[in-house]
Order: sequence, then C-alpha cells, then structure tokens
Amino acid sequence: MQNAKCVWKRPEEFCDNPQFSVQNDGDKYVYSANDIKQGSLGDCWLLSAIATVASHKNLMERVIVTKQNNPEGYYIIRLFHSGHWVNIVVSADACGYVWHE
Repeated sequence: MQNAKCVWKRPEEFCDNPQFSVQNDGDKYVYSANDIKQGSLGDCWLLSAIATVASHKNLMERVIVTKQNNPEGYYIIRLFHSGHWVNIVVSADACGYVWHE
C-alpha cells in the first residue's frame, strides 16, 4: 500500500442513501449478516463476530444503542467485556484508500 493514501469520508459521500438500520413493521429494526462487507483493514475476526451477532435479532437489539441515522456522525454500541456491558462510541467516518500512480 505504498502508493495509497487514506481519505476519511462520511457514508453519504460514497454511498447513495446510507442507512444505519432499516425499520420494518413499525418499531422493529432489521439487521443482516449480509450487510457487513470486509475491506482491507485485516479485521475479519471482528467482522465475523459482528456478522454472527447480526444473525440473531435479540442480540442486535442489546448491542445497538443508537438505532437511527445520526446526523452528527457517531453511534453508540454496547459490547460485552470482562463480564459486563460497556458502551462504545463509534464514528460513522470511514477510511477509503486513494491510489496514486
């Protein structure tokens, strides 16, 4: 990746109509393991765990605290660590690589 430069962007800068979660049947949210895409960060272990949790709606309801698009660009998720739930703030910004010749 010598010729690559990381450029941080918000989802709406590289995706049409980005949505954090999709509401279905009133107040129920729909999540799918198929929504997760791996890039080049080498975080397949984390994405595999997230995909597994996304396959179980009851777990996702416990993990996802911010359930709607947040115009401020951050979301709160809950992870289980050392025997208790911990809230984590996650930025919506994503790093994309621009290749230079």
